[in-house]
Amino acid sequence: MSAMEPARAPGGRKKSTRSKSGCRTCRIRHIKCDEGRPGCLRCSSTGRACDGYGIWDSRHPLPSTTRSLSQHMTPSCSFSRNKITQSYFAWFITRARKKIPGIFASDFWNTLVLQVSAQEDAVLHSLLALASAHKRGMLSPHDGSSEPGISDDESFMLQHYNAAIMQLQHHLAIADKESVRVVAISCLIFICLEFLRGNIKTGVRHLQNGLSLLPLLNSQCEVESGIVVLKFHNESVEDTVTEAFLRLYLYSASFHRLPHKVSIATQDCALSHQNCAFPTIAIARQHLDELVNRVYRLEAYARHLQTISQSITNTMLHEKGHIQKDLDCWLRLYKHSYTKLSNDSPVKTLPLTLLRIHHTMTHVMARTCLDPTDELSYDLFNTSFVSIVTLAEHLLEGAASIMAADILSGACSERFSFSADMGIILPLYYTILKCRCPKIRRCALKLLITVSHQEGIWNGPLAATIACRVIEIEESGFYGCSPLEEWALSTYVDVPIPTLPESHRISDVYLEPFDSSTKDLTWVYKRIQGNGDTLILKESIRNSWAF
Repeated sequence: MSAMEPARAPGGRKKSTRSKSGCRTCRIRHIKCDEGRPGCLRCSSTGRACDGYGIWDSRHPLPSTTRSLSQHMTPSCSFSRNKITQSYFAWFITRARKKIPGIFASDFWNTLVLQVSAQEDAVLHSLLALASAHKRGMLSPHDGSSEPGISDDESFMLQHYNAAIMQLQHHLAIADKESVRVVAISCLIFICLEFLRGNIKTGVRHLQNGLSLLPLLNSQCEVESGIVVLKFHNESVEDTVTEAFLRLYLYSASFHRLPHKVSIATQDCALSHQNCAFPTIAIARQHLDELVNRVYRLEAYARHLQTISQSITNTMLHEKGHIQKDLDCWLRLYKHSYTKLSNDSPVKTLPLTLLRIHHTMTHVMARTCLDPTDELSYDLFNTSFVSIVTLAEHLLEGAASIMAADILSGACSERFSFSADMGIILPLYYTILKCRCPKIRRCALKLLITVSHQEGIWNGPLAATIACRVIEIEESGFYGCSPLEEWALSTYVDVPIPTLPESHRISDVYLEPFDSSTKDLTWVYKRIQGNGDTLILKESIRNSWAF
């Protein structure tokens, strides 16, 4: 992080040099930092995390030396585990850890973090901070009625967050592969912690910096022309960490418009006619993740060419064709694998259903990615949107009993649940924004409104609020019905419905970056005027995310 330049004093005043070593938060606020470690008193006393003492301090570059694991890993964590820390660790084990992985199996959350936390103070401090934030989310009223000031959970979280950062400075100073591993694992926990707290800007910054660590951690990963190429064999700790970053990146990229500088190279099996089935759900997902990322990158490049008034290239057309063929092949393998992989178990059928939903959404995205501003093109995919809504309804019904059990166990509540992985929010949100059939999009909205939980960077109630407003804007003065009016999905083809004119449609809906301290969130959208000009508009909504 770049330091601010020293302020220049007016001519008649004695010059004073602003410290470049103060924390970034104090420098942004233009106040003197006391430079306390691990966090300055000015920040910690007001509930702020010291940005300048973060793990991305430029004073600790990462050399390429390698040392043995035994130099840094101790048999047990050095700080004492009193009853308070034990209670928060138990909270993570018995509550938070049940929901954080989502519905897909995760070696990172189920195994790795526990193993490493038994040996590394930094990781244990990170988990304790995450546990306290999760506990506060569970116990907070979420209605603005909480007491002012810092709660015990918040104070505990800040204490261990800053303690983790202090420990990570040691690892960054050493910076061999094992130390980078500890930093990367802690970084993943920090990302989830910040997303959970509604600090999206901070979480995304951790994510982007964490991705840059992967080539130093995993010898299979590399950087080609500024693109981080992720490769993994599902065999090592490094592979587990790499996949965890990939999952967070892909689901975050669709929300926050992250720079698409990540490429994925799957190696377990190739998508080809020679394969008859996916051996595991994990491998099926890895190949779908690769296809999703290819679509994101192709669409991002198409948007770039539009901004500089250049045409789509033949190479891009060929890539689009290859993606569509690979998506068809993926679906064929999925269908051949379904019976074996599901084994009639809800634990298996739920992730398989979610994969099918995301595949259907990716199919629509792939078909439209080279002309992302043509909103009329989405009218060709009503059948796909119906499939997404129907499958989502089945998924939510199937997950209801699991959700009820998790509520009883204290892993979540009816108003608070956090997972760090992809889920149902994005496909439903995408359907509402891109499907202009009033019946289909209202059925999707009805489902999205019931999703009170959070999936990584995606918050269900916030997505539903924006989606509802999009319907109001687009259909105003045309269909004459409320976004919340209930329509039966089964009747959407029975009565011809007038097509929503292009002049009514909006595009490029985007929520500006924010943190929990942002009182009013700003979302942006574009609308084509009658003369062909594009109008960029903004609206504000109340930030009800933070607690």
